[in-house]
Amino acid sequence: MSRKQRSKFKVLLIGFVLTKLLVAAVYLSGVLSIADLLFTRETAVAQEKAVEPEAAGVPEAPAEEEKAKQYAEIQAVMNQLEAKRMQLAEEENRIKNERDQLEQLKLDIDTKLEEMTAVQTKIDEGLAMKTQMAAQEQQQQTVAEAAKVKQLVKVYSSMSPKKAAEIIDKLDMKVVYQVFSNMKGEEVGQILTYVSGERAAQITELMAAKDDKSNDK
Repeated sequence: MSRKQRSKFKVLLIGFVLTKLLVAAVYLSGVLSIADLLFTRETAVAQEKAVEPEAAGVPEAPAEEEKAKQYAEIQAVMNQLEAKRMQLAEEENRIKNERDQLEQLKLDIDTKLEEMTAVQTKIDEGLAMKTQMAAQEQQQQTVAEAAKVKQLVKVYSSMSPKKAAEIIDKLDMKVVYQVFSNMKGEEVGQILTYVSGERAAQITELMAAKDDKSNDK
């Protein structure tokens, strides 16, 4: 039953009760006039007419429409919030994936750096070892050459100057310099006496140039 129907039923019920009371009063007192009866009836009708506009002033349909409108607005806001929440969740997931990729990339770079460091360490160790071996070989070669030169000096010193000159004519200038550098000047002069003129001049220039460099140092 609607509100309007309830109001109308209430007015009718009040009119019915008043009518019953009027009838009872007529029988009990016999003094209530017809005018009073009519006045009472008009009062009930006036109340009914007064209630009907009041009930009509609050229509149900607009209230339902307003509720539906409010519900639609709330639902739209909820949909927007849900869409925003899903968007934020997707963004958070994307950021998490990128962070995981960066972490993995960092791990890969660190691993590569460790591998490169290990390789560089091995290379450095190999170069150091090679340099050390080269220095040892150079030292051994120097010692061997010194021993060889010493032996040659001893041999040429024991030979006659003429015989030594014949050999000196055929030796490399570097060897000649090393041999003569370790011989006494008197012995060198005697050997050069038997060396050919051009060869003797070259040996003399070489000895002089080497001596000058030694003096500069």
